Amino acid sequence: MGRAGPSSISETSGYKSGGALGATCGTEKILVANREEIAFLLIQTAREMGIPCVAVYSIIDKDALHVKLAKESVYIGEAPSSQS
Repeated sequence: MGRAGPSSISETSGYKSGGALGATCGTEKILVANREEIAFLLIQTAREMGIPCVAVYSIIDKDALHVKLAKESVYIGEAPSSQS
């Protein structure tokens, strides 16, 4: 799967726009409560748009790529997910 090249990021009235879809976001951070490829793609796109991400993870995901890529990460408990 190919990646779109970096897009220009413009700031207008506190909103950031850019990324592959030209999306606009007025938030300061994105909370990523997912894992594996979905989380990776979300964090990658947010980084291209200049939006920091916070990944939440359980013990089983402590070394996962999305946890390492996020600007911040928060441990939420033991695995399985019903306990975290």
